[in-house]
Amino acid sequence: MIIRNFLSSLVIFFLLSGCIGIRSGKVADASVKISPSSAKKIRIYAKIIYSSSFPAGKKAAVEVAHKKLFSDAIQETNCCIITNDQSSSDVVLEGSFLNESSGLALIFAVITGYTLYTIPSWINAKSRITAIVTVGKTQKLYNISDSSLMVQWLPFVLAMPFRENPIKMEQQMNVNLYRNFVSQMRQDGIIQ
Repeated sequence: MIIRNFLSSLVIFFLLSGCIGIRSGKVADASVKISPSSAKKIRIYAKIIYSSSFPAGKKAAVEVAHKKLFSDAIQETNCCIITNDQSSSDVVLEGSFLNESSGLALIFAVITGYTLYTIPSWINAKSRITAIVTVGKTQKLYNISDSSLMVQWLPFVLAMPFRENPIKMEQQMNVNLYRNFVSQMRQDGIIQ
């Protein structure tokens, strides 16, 4: 009985730990839908390189996930087909996705956990898409960035119900970046 109560208390403590997330909001929210187009399908060749401070093994998996995020944003427009052949494409996109976050922040997060959240810690995750889009002989440069802040501290137990889920926040920020990138290409007339 004592062990069960202790484990229940431990689970409740970890569920209520003071962790909040704050987005900078530089790009529009992902709930803004990209309107479908019924025009002729444009063929896009996309080469996006993913750069991060993640270890090499995890980096490959994250790179695949980011290619899917871009592919999903393109498919929402219903205007384009992603191809693997650069020579037969209408649009050539060469770019990079940079995820800047310090691995050192993990050490401070562990210290925060060991002190039962009495010592605060935070991590600032910055994401940036930089791309050169070529249509014929015309090139357009895109540079879209956003950031988020995750803070762990015991007093934030009170703020946690009113803030974003920090676990989902970074993923939502990346979805926003890709959707806004595609939306800006549409506004510039690169895609229909």
